Amino acid sequence: MNKSLLLFLAAVAFLSFSCSSDTKNSNLCGNSVIDIGEECDSQNINNQSCNSLGFYEGTLGCKSNCTFDTSNCEKRCGDNQIDPLYEEECDGSQIGNTSCEDEGFYSGTVVCNDECQLDYSDCSGLCGDSELQPEFEPCDGELIGENMTCGKAGYFSGIISCSEECTRETDNCIYHLLPGNIHDGTYQESKINVDSNNNLLVSSIIYMPNNEDSGEHASIKVQKLAYTGNIEWFKIYQHYDDSQVFPWDQALDSNGDIYITGHTTGCFADTECTNTYDSDIFLLKVSNDGSRLWTRQLNSNESDYDQAKGVAVDTEDNIYLTATTGRHIFFLRIPGV
Repeated sequence: MNKSLLLFLAAVAFLSFSCSSDTKNSNLCGNSVIDIGEECDSQNINNQSCNSLGFYEGTLGCKSNCTFDTSNCEKRCGDNQIDPLYEEECDGSQIGNTSCEDEGFYSGTVVCNDECQLDYSDCSGLCGDSELQPEFEPCDGELIGENMTCGKAGYFSGIISCSEECTRETDNCIYHLLPGNIHDGTYQESKINVDSNNNLLVSSIIYMPNNEDSGEHASIKVQKLAYTGNIEWFKIYQHYDDSQVFPWDQALDSNGDIYITGHTTGCFADTECTNTYDSDIFLLKVSNDGSRLWTRQLNSNESDYDQAKGVAVDTEDNIYLTATTGRHIFFLRIPGV
Protein backbone atom coordinates (compact mmCIF):
# COMPACT_ATOMS: atom_id res chain seq x y z
CA MET A 1 0.00 0.00 0.00
CA ASN A 2 1.51 3.27 -1.03
CA LYS A 3 1.96 6.32 1.15
CA SER A 4 -0.87 8.35 -0.49
CA LEU A 5 -3.42 5.64 0.25
CA LEU A 6 -2.39 5.52 3.90
CA LEU A 7 -2.88 9.27 4.27
CA PHE A 8 -6.34 9.06 2.68
CA LEU A 9 -7.50 6.30 5.02
CA ALA A 10 -6.23 8.24 8.06
CA ALA A 11 -8.18 11.34 7.06
CA VAL A 12 -11.41 9.33 6.59
CA ALA A 13 -10.99 7.73 10.01
CA PHE A 14 -10.49 11.12 11.70
CA LEU A 15 -13.58 12.60 10.08
CA SER A 16 -15.65 9.58 11.09
CA PHE A 17 -14.55 9.99 14.72
CA SER A 18 -15.34 13.70 14.73
CA CYS A 19 -18.88 13.20 13.42
CA SER A 20 -19.50 10.49 15.99
CA SER A 21 -18.24 12.77 18.76
CA ASP A 22 -20.52 15.65 17.67
CA THR A 23 -23.54 13.37 17.56
CA LYS A 24 -22.80 12.09 21.03
CA ASN A 25 -22.49 15.64 22.52
CA SER A 26 -25.79 16.79 20.93
CA ASN A 27 -27.64 14.04 22.77
CA LEU A 28 -26.36 15.01 26.29
CA CYS A 29 -29.59 17.07 27.11
CA GLY A 30 -31.72 14.67 29.08
CA ASN A 31 -28.92 12.94 30.97
CA SER A 32 -29.78 14.90 34.19
CA VAL A 33 -26.31 16.45 34.12
CA ILE A 34 -25.85 20.19 33.57
CA ASP A 35 -23.61 20.35 30.54
CA ILE A 36 -22.15 23.38 28.85
CA GLY A 37 -24.94 25.56 27.42
CA GLU A 38 -27.67 23.98 29.56
CA GLU A 39 -29.70 25.90 32.19
CA CYS A 40 -31.13 22.66 33.57
CA ASP A 41 -31.51 18.99 32.62
CA SER A 42 -34.62 16.94 33.36
CA GLN A 43 -35.26 17.21 37.12
CA ASN A 44 -31.92 18.88 37.70
CA ILE A 45 -32.62 22.63 37.86
CA ASN A 46 -29.12 23.54 39.03
CA ASN A 47 -30.25 24.62 42.55
CA GLN A 48 -32.38 27.37 41.07
CA SER A 49 -36.03 28.27 41.89
CA CYS A 50 -38.76 30.66 40.89
CA ASN A 51 -37.59 32.94 43.70
CA SER A 52 -33.96 32.95 42.54
CA LEU A 53 -35.15 33.98 39.09
CA GLY A 54 -37.07 36.96 40.51
CA PHE A 55 -40.50 35.44 40.98
CA TYR A 56 -42.28 35.39 44.34
CA GLU A 57 -44.21 32.12 44.03
CA GLY A 58 -44.45 28.87 42.04
CA THR A 59 -42.40 25.82 41.02
CA LEU A 60 -39.56 26.03 38.53
CA GLY A 61 -39.40 23.35 35.80
CA CYS A 62 -37.06 22.35 32.96
CA LYS A 63 -38.02 22.21 29.30
CA SER A 64 -37.03 19.43 26.95
CA ASN A 65 -34.36 21.69 25.43
CA CYS A 66 -32.74 22.06 28.86
CA THR A 67 -33.88 25.66 29.45
CA PHE A 68 -35.85 26.82 32.48
CA ASP A 69 -39.62 26.48 32.37
CA THR A 70 -41.12 29.45 34.34
CA SER A 71 -44.70 28.85 33.26
CA ASN A 72 -45.62 27.83 36.82
CA CYS A 73 -43.80 30.74 38.43
CA GLU A 74 -46.01 33.64 39.55
CA LYS A 75 -45.75 37.27 40.63
CA ARG A 76 -42.60 39.27 40.22
CA CYS A 77 -41.36 42.84 40.28
CA GLY A 78 -41.97 44.02 36.75
CA ASP A 79 -45.32 42.36 36.10
CA ASN A 80 -47.10 45.74 36.49
CA GLN A 81 -49.04 44.44 39.48
CA ILE A 82 -48.35 45.83 42.96
CA ASP A 83 -47.79 43.03 45.49
CA PRO A 84 -47.73 44.56 48.99
CA LEU A 85 -47.24 41.09 50.50
CA TYR A 86 -43.78 41.08 48.96
CA GLU A 87 -43.04 44.68 50.02
CA GLU A 88 -43.65 46.17 46.60
CA GLU A 89 -44.53 49.87 46.80
CA CYS A 90 -45.18 50.07 43.09
CA ASP A 91 -44.68 48.07 39.91
CA GLY A 92 -43.92 49.54 36.51
CA SER A 93 -46.47 52.24 35.77
CA GLN A 94 -48.54 51.28 38.79
CA ILE A 95 -47.73 53.61 41.70
CA GLY A 96 -51.12 53.60 43.45
CA ASN A 97 -52.48 56.94 44.64
CA THR A 98 -49.13 58.22 45.81
CA SER A 99 -48.01 61.71 44.84
CA CYS A 100 -45.15 64.02 45.70
CA GLU A 101 -47.62 66.18 47.64
CA ASP A 102 -48.58 63.20 49.84
CA GLU A 103 -45.01 63.04 51.06
CA GLY A 104 -44.81 66.74 51.81
CA PHE A 105 -43.24 67.87 48.55
CA TYR A 106 -44.71 70.80 46.69
CA SER A 107 -44.38 69.51 43.11
CA GLY A 108 -42.96 66.76 40.90
CA THR A 109 -43.79 63.22 39.80
CA VAL A 110 -43.32 59.95 41.68
CA VAL A 111 -41.87 57.07 39.62
CA CYS A 112 -41.21 53.38 40.29
CA ASN A 113 -37.63 52.05 40.28
CA ASP A 114 -36.36 48.63 39.17
CA GLU A 115 -36.78 47.24 42.70
CA CYS A 116 -40.48 48.17 42.74
CA GLN A 117 -39.89 50.91 45.29
CA LEU A 118 -41.21 54.45 44.99
CA ASP A 119 -38.66 56.95 43.76
CA TYR A 120 -39.13 60.56 44.90
CA SER A 121 -36.00 61.92 43.22
CA ASP A 122 -38.13 63.92 40.75
CA CYS A 123 -40.12 65.56 43.56
CA SER A 124 -39.08 69.06 44.55
CA GLY A 125 -39.74 71.62 47.26
CA LEU A 126 -40.10 70.50 50.85
CA CYS A 127 -40.79 72.20 54.14
CA GLY A 128 -37.52 72.04 56.03
CA ASP A 129 -35.21 72.16 53.03
CA SER A 130 -34.11 75.69 54.02
CA GLU A 131 -35.20 77.05 50.67
CA LEU A 132 -37.98 79.60 50.75
CA GLN A 133 -40.65 78.96 48.13
CA PRO A 134 -43.19 81.77 48.58
CA GLU A 135 -45.77 80.20 46.31
CA PHE A 136 -46.03 77.26 48.72
CA GLU A 137 -44.78 78.45 52.13
CA PRO A 138 -44.49 81.78 53.96
CA CYS A 139 -41.26 80.70 55.66
CA ASP A 140 -38.74 77.87 55.97
CA GLY A 141 -36.46 77.59 58.98
CA GLU A 142 -34.64 80.90 59.41
CA LEU A 143 -35.94 82.19 56.08
CA ILE A 144 -38.88 84.52 56.65
CA GLY A 145 -40.92 85.92 53.76
CA GLU A 146 -41.09 89.68 53.42
CA ASN A 147 -44.84 89.65 54.08
CA MET A 148 -44.46 87.73 57.34
CA THR A 149 -44.69 90.29 60.12
CA CYS A 150 -46.65 90.44 63.34
CA GLY A 151 -48.45 93.49 62.00
CA LYS A 152 -49.59 91.72 58.87
CA ALA A 153 -50.68 88.76 60.99
CA GLY A 154 -53.05 91.02 62.92
CA TYR A 155 -50.88 92.00 65.89
CA PHE A 156 -49.53 95.29 67.17
CA SER A 157 -45.85 94.35 67.45
CA GLY A 158 -43.37 91.56 68.09
CA ILE A 159 -41.17 89.17 66.14
CA ILE A 160 -42.79 86.48 64.05
CA SER A 161 -41.14 83.07 63.68
CA CYS A 162 -41.46 79.98 61.49
CA SER A 163 -42.96 76.72 62.77
CA GLU A 164 -41.77 73.21 61.92
CA GLU A 165 -44.66 73.05 59.44
CA CYS A 166 -43.37 76.19 57.67
CA THR A 167 -46.27 78.29 58.88
CA ARG A 168 -46.00 81.62 60.64
CA GLU A 169 -45.74 81.35 64.41
CA THR A 170 -47.23 84.28 66.33
CA ASP A 171 -46.36 83.25 69.90
CA ASN A 172 -43.93 86.15 70.14
CA CYS A 173 -46.38 88.66 68.69
CA ILE A 174 -48.19 90.83 71.22
CA TYR A 175 -51.48 92.64 71.40
CA HIS A 176 -53.86 91.05 68.97
CA LEU A 177 -55.61 93.66 66.82
CA LEU A 178 -59.33 92.98 66.83
CA PRO A 179 -61.34 93.60 63.67
CA GLY A 180 -62.66 97.13 63.49
CA ASN A 181 -62.68 98.55 60.00
CA ILE A 182 -65.83 96.81 58.81
CA HIS A 183 -67.60 99.83 57.38
CA ASP A 184 -66.61 102.62 55.06
CA GLY A 185 -65.66 105.76 56.92
CA THR A 186 -63.01 107.35 59.09
CA TYR A 187 -62.71 106.30 62.76
CA GLN A 188 -61.84 108.27 65.85
CA GLU A 189 -62.08 108.10 69.64
CA SER A 190 -62.99 104.46 70.45
CA LYS A 191 -64.23 103.42 73.90
CA ILE A 192 -64.33 99.82 75.12
CA ASN A 193 -65.97 97.77 77.88
CA VAL A 194 -66.04 94.07 78.69
CA ASP A 195 -69.33 92.43 79.71
CA SER A 196 -69.82 89.53 82.11
CA ASN A 197 -69.29 87.00 79.30
CA ASN A 198 -65.98 88.59 78.28
CA ASN A 199 -67.45 90.05 75.13
CA LEU A 200 -66.07 93.40 74.01
CA LEU A 201 -68.40 96.33 73.43
CA VAL A 202 -66.82 99.17 71.49
CA SER A 203 -68.21 102.55 70.53
CA SER A 204 -66.45 105.03 68.28
CA ILE A 205 -66.95 108.07 66.11
CA ILE A 206 -67.28 107.21 62.45
CA TYR A 207 -67.33 109.85 59.71
CA MET A 208 -69.55 108.72 56.87
CA PRO A 209 -72.27 109.98 54.54
CA ASN A 210 -75.80 110.16 55.89
CA ASN A 211 -79.01 109.62 53.99
CA GLU A 212 -79.40 113.25 52.96
CA ASP A 213 -76.20 114.12 51.12
CA SER A 214 -72.77 112.84 50.19
CA GLY A 215 -70.86 114.76 52.84
CA GLU A 216 -69.31 112.94 55.79
CA HIS A 217 -70.92 113.43 59.20
CA ALA A 218 -69.88 112.24 62.63
CA SER A 219 -72.00 109.27 63.73
CA ILE A 220 -71.84 106.56 66.38
CA LYS A 221 -70.67 103.07 65.58
CA VAL A 222 -71.19 100.38 68.21
CA GLN A 223 -69.93 96.83 67.79
CA LYS A 224 -69.85 93.71 69.89
CA LEU A 225 -66.94 91.29 69.55
CA ALA A 226 -66.44 87.91 71.14
CA TYR A 227 -63.27 87.52 73.22
CA THR A 228 -61.72 85.75 70.21
CA GLY A 229 -62.17 88.93 68.15
CA ASN A 230 -65.03 87.62 66.01
CA ILE A 231 -67.61 90.32 65.33
CA GLU A 232 -71.02 89.47 66.78
CA TRP A 233 -72.76 92.58 65.46
CA PHE A 234 -72.28 96.25 64.69
CA LYS A 235 -74.69 99.17 64.45
CA ILE A 236 -74.47 102.71 63.14
CA TYR A 237 -76.48 105.45 64.88
CA GLN A 238 -76.61 108.76 63.03
CA HIS A 239 -78.65 111.86 62.30
CA TYR A 240 -80.67 111.87 59.15
CA ASP A 241 -79.95 115.52 58.45
CA ASP A 242 -76.78 117.57 58.28
CA SER A 243 -76.11 117.50 62.05
CA GLN A 244 -73.56 115.35 63.81
CA VAL A 245 -73.23 113.26 66.95
CA PHE A 246 -69.98 112.70 68.88
CA PRO A 247 -69.72 109.85 71.44
CA TRP A 248 -67.08 110.48 74.11
CA ASP A 249 -67.62 107.75 76.68
CA GLN A 250 -69.61 104.60 77.44
CA ALA A 251 -70.45 102.31 80.39
CA LEU A 252 -72.31 99.04 80.99
CA ASP A 253 -75.09 98.34 83.48
CA SER A 254 -75.79 95.07 85.30
CA ASN A 255 -77.62 93.64 82.28
CA GLY A 256 -74.77 94.35 79.92
CA ASP A 257 -76.69 97.17 78.24
CA ILE A 258 -74.58 100.08 77.01
CA TYR A 259 -74.87 103.75 77.90
CA ILE A 260 -73.12 106.08 75.46
CA THR A 261 -72.80 109.80 76.05
CA GLY A 262 -71.32 112.80 74.24
CA HIS A 263 -72.71 115.76 72.37
CA THR A 264 -74.79 116.37 69.29
CA THR A 265 -75.18 119.34 66.96
CA GLY A 266 -78.79 118.57 66.17
CA CYS A 267 -81.79 116.60 67.34
CA PHE A 268 -80.73 113.10 68.36
CA ALA A 269 -83.52 112.30 70.82
CA ASP A 270 -86.20 109.64 70.35
CA THR A 271 -88.89 112.31 69.99
CA GLU A 272 -88.92 115.68 68.31
CA CYS A 273 -86.60 118.15 69.99
CA THR A 274 -88.26 121.36 71.17
CA ASN A 275 -85.15 123.32 72.02
CA THR A 276 -81.71 122.56 70.61
CA TYR A 277 -78.45 124.51 70.66
CA ASP A 278 -75.14 124.30 68.84
CA SER A 279 -74.06 121.50 71.15
CA ASP A 280 -76.37 119.44 73.39
CA ILE A 281 -75.63 116.52 75.69
CA PHE A 282 -77.05 113.16 74.66
CA LEU A 283 -77.35 109.83 76.47
CA LEU A 284 -77.99 106.79 74.29
CA LYS A 285 -78.96 103.38 75.70
CA VAL A 286 -78.26 100.31 73.54
CA SER A 287 -79.11 96.74 74.52
CA ASN A 288 -76.50 93.99 74.58
CA ASP A 289 -77.84 92.74 71.24
CA GLY A 290 -77.50 96.16 69.60
CA SER A 291 -81.07 97.40 69.77
CA ARG A 292 -81.48 101.14 70.36
CA LEU A 293 -83.57 101.38 73.53
CA TRP A 294 -83.82 105.14 74.03
CA THR A 295 -82.01 108.46 73.71
CA ARG A 296 -82.12 111.50 75.97
CA GLN A 297 -81.00 114.95 74.87
CA LEU A 298 -80.11 117.58 77.49
CA ASN A 299 -79.13 121.23 77.46
CA SER A 300 -78.63 123.78 80.20
CA ASN A 301 -80.61 126.60 78.57
CA GLU A 302 -77.69 128.81 79.56
CA SER A 303 -75.08 127.80 77.04
CA ASP A 304 -74.85 126.97 73.39
CA TYR A 305 -72.05 124.53 74.11
CA ASP A 306 -73.01 121.63 76.42
CA GLN A 307 -70.99 118.42 76.25
CA ALA A 308 -70.87 115.20 78.28
CA LYS A 309 -67.38 113.79 78.66
CA GLY A 310 -67.82 110.74 80.89
CA VAL A 311 -70.44 108.22 82.03
CA ALA A 312 -70.56 105.65 84.85
CA VAL A 313 -73.19 103.26 86.21
CA ASP A 314 -73.45 102.22 89.88
CA THR A 315 -74.57 98.89 91.34
CA GLU A 316 -78.22 100.01 91.25
CA ASP A 317 -77.90 101.02 87.58
CA ASN A 318 -78.06 104.73 88.31
CA ILE A 319 -76.26 106.74 85.65
CA TYR A 320 -73.72 109.49 86.28
CA LEU A 321 -72.45 111.97 83.72
CA THR A 322 -69.59 114.43 83.82
CA ALA A 323 -70.29 117.35 81.55
CA THR A 324 -69.28 120.88 80.67
CA THR A 325 -71.38 123.90 79.89
CA GLY A 326 -69.36 126.78 78.70
CA ARG A 327 -66.48 126.95 81.17
CA HIS A 328 -68.19 125.01 83.95
CA ILE A 329 -67.87 121.32 84.79
CA PHE A 330 -70.82 119.63 86.43
CA PHE A 331 -72.11 116.15 87.32
CA LEU A 332 -75.48 114.68 86.53
CA ARG A 333 -77.21 111.76 88.25
CA ILE A 334 -79.93 110.03 86.26
CA PRO A 335 -81.99 107.32 88.01
CA GLY A 336 -81.68 103.87 86.49
CA VAL A 337 -84.22 103.26 83.76
